[in-house]
Amino acid sequence: QAWCVEVDDDWRGAMDADAAVRLLGEKPQTVLLTIGRSEVAVFRSAPQHRYVVRAVDAPNPEDLPPRAEVILQRGPFVLDDELALMRREGVGVVVSKNSGGDAAYAKIVAARQLGIPVIMIDRPQLTAAIECSDVGAAIKWLDVVLLRVHGEKPSARGV
Repeated sequence: QAWCVEVDDDWRGAMDADAAVRLLGEKPQTVLLTIGRSEVAVFRSAPQHRYVVRAVDAPNPEDLPPRAEVILQRGPFVLDDELALMRREGVGVVVSKNSGGDAAYAKIVAARQLGIPVIMIDRPQLTAAIECSDVGAAIKWLDVVLLRVHGEKPSARGV
């Protein structure tokens, strides 16, 4: 379940990483960037900031903004460590995806306690899923999809 803004939070909502970059503004600051490695390159367009990039897997070096330090860590994270990280690095803003759950929520609590704004990237809107009421309906749906994709019904091989 997605995180929700609470009293004393200073959240700025962003539809995507491009919008998050724009919300950082022009004034240089230290950014705790916790969005994973796949969209880090977007932040190259704001090289005036110093980035502390925390990810599970290392981003491609060519994707990193010029003033970036990478910390490879996997949650769950604890509040005391998040507070220490933000103080030690002089974090002025946190950029996060709204991943929900408990494993990474400590950074949100730490930002709240330190009065640090959070640029929260919204979850993408999911398209409606196809629902089948039983196995027979699911098989009929698969027949239609396979016919559309491959131009023929599946073989009767039993797979």
